[in-house]
Amino acid sequence: MMGEYVFKRKWLRLLAGILDFFGYCLKTIFNLFSKQQVLKSPDEYRKILLIRLDHMGDGLFLLPTLQSARKLFPNAHLTLLAGPWASSFVKPGVWVDEVKIFEAPWFRRPPQFFRWTHFWEINRWIKKQGFEIGIDFRGDLRHLLWMSLCCIPIRAGYGGTGAGFLLTHEKSLNSTHHEVERNLDLLRLFQPGLKAGPFEAPTVYENAKIKIGELLTTNGVQGDMGLAIFQVTAGYPSKEWEPAKFAEVMSKVSENPKLLVGVIGAREDADRIEKILTLVKSPILNLCGKTNLEELGALFQRASVYVGLDSGPAHLAVAMGTRCVLIYSGVNDLRRWGPWIMGKEEKVQILHREVSCSPCTLSVCNRKHECLEPIQPGDVIKALAPWLGG
Repeated sequence: MMGEYVFKRKWLRLLAGILDFFGYCLKTIFNLFSKQQVLKSPDEYRKILLIRLDHMGDGLFLLPTLQSARKLFPNAHLTLLAGPWASSFVKPGVWVDEVKIFEAPWFRRPPQFFRWTHFWEINRWIKKQGFEIGIDFRGDLRHLLWMSLCCIPIRAGYGGTGAGFLLTHEKSLNSTHHEVERNLDLLRLFQPGLKAGPFEAPTVYENAKIKIGELLTTNGVQGDMGLAIFQVTAGYPSKEWEPAKFAEVMSKVSENPKLLVGVIGAREDADRIEKILTLVKSPILNLCGKTNLEELGALFQRASVYVGLDSGPAHLAVAMGTRCVLIYSGVNDLRRWGPWIMGKEEKVQILHREVSCSPCTLSVCNRKHECLEPIQPGDVIKALAPWLGG
């Protein structure tokens, strides 16, 4: 399966290709003299490692697969090695038995310098566990190396960054599959024909609901008052809509006397949010930096509608069953990275324009935002109208 890489830079593809050429040659020779790993019945396995270390949105796409894994491996102790997002939405004893949190420096934004100490920290931990199966849903060389160095007998995943030869069971990358389906493809190694299901909303615990209730009451949100939540920032500038357009939509929505408009964001988004709020005609509830992920889930449960960009909170809002209007750029392939709306089709509207340069995967647009420029405030207001009384 050599040659299917996620890299856009030619030199990285070339480097991965050279690595794989020699790696697959050695693997072919090795296989002539060794016994191949044959998959057993799923109910025979006892210890399984699932790896998903990237970002919140990527992690949320894993939830339907975790639900399926729990049913597929009824007698196994399932351990999830995941990024910080999992501490809020994957509770031990629900879909998996154990959650190991590791903030991988290579997935931070911006990425931090790679230190081998980070790598060996997790390598030592994996080695002690005695896993029978390791499944990496990202297809990252470092994760494949972990599983191989720790001699996990069954290693499943993708070779998208090279080193797929380290896997005992490699799946081919399918660029047209949604990420939820690609995650489930790895479980289909053990049960062909496994079907993807809708998001089961992550559990939001009572303390988060109480915190959000207090926060909203303090800011004047009474009993049955509607709440329109806006997310005006994204992981990259190339995914962000013009501030003036966001301000126009927020001003229009805030004219509804039964609605309070709020905006969310991380602390580092404060400057962009303030810039937008200065353009809005009405008072807006600024929740920037005031909620953690679990509280954000509680907020979306309470909200009447959510308006946002291609970001982790958008996927969370969809998972929570909130009515959503989503503004998507052409940075990512919508077929793969769009919201997973199965079972929620009537609650989600996606505003998206096809352009020739999509998916570009650029962090900064170099073509005057051809994918976002055609989307106007009137398009968003029209999409909101059925849910907000016209």
